[in-house]
Amino acid sequence: MVAEILRQSASHRVELDEDVSVVHQPHKSWGTYRVIDAMNDTLLFESPNRDKAFGVFEYLTAEALVASRR
Repeated sequence: MVAEILRQSASHRVELDEDVSVVHQPHKSWGTYRVIDAMNDTLLFESPNRDKAFGVFEYLTAEALVASRR
């Protein structure tokens, strides 16, 4: 497995643990997408679905921005 950071903000990041031992096939996941809390490296969400992981990342990043403005 190879970990790659796909998106990152001050509060969160999306990583892909790509399984390079398997040849990629269309409409199949590249691996496991994880949303990580950047402050303490806590796993917050995990899915084979990239779009869901990006959605969770965007939501949590927006929530962190709102909380920092309070």
